Amino acid sequence: VDPSVATKTLQDILKLLHDSIYVAGGLVDKHLGDGLMGVFGLGRSSVVDRAIEAVDKIVERYPDYRMRLRDEQARELRLSIGLAHGTALLGTIGTDRRTELAVIGQPPNLATRLQEFTKWSLNSPKGAEVLGEFRAVMAIAANIPTPASTEWTQVTLPNDIRVRDFQSSQELWIRGG
Repeated sequence: VDPSVATKTLQDILKLLHDSIYVAGGLVDKHLGDGLMGVFGLGRSSVVDRAIEAVDKIVERYPDYRMRLRDEQARELRLSIGLAHGTALLGTIGTDRRTELAVIGQPPNLATRLQEFTKWSLNSPKGAEVLGEFRAVMAIAANIPTPASTEWTQVTLPNDIRVRDFQSSQELWIRGG
């Protein structure tokens, strides 16, 4: 893939994600390679509802959005989203050589593991059986109240399947498109 095409495609996808996060009252904390971390709750009351609103918008818009991407290979790209709720620490982290603003704690770590967990669904027949198949985008949430949207499905993981580093996260919410 031509690097300039790959960069343009990534920027196009990030624009959709940024727009959805900021419109819902969130903030993009950082870019992580071809991904990003959004944070909600800095000055807002209904944190979970706002985060779910952003995820719902991404899930609804991404399938059509990716079909408009210029690069044919990019039209096959699937998004995976992890969503977790709880108290986290916002502060600077690093050394005298480099520091950055970071959100740290159990919720961002769990959200990352959930996002990684969607890849299991993509690559494993058992994953698709447990979490469902998804064509374009899958969101997995844990430690959140019941989403108001009826598009989310609650899944209880079988005893032989666990989210890495979060063994107690057995009840998950799934939203796909």
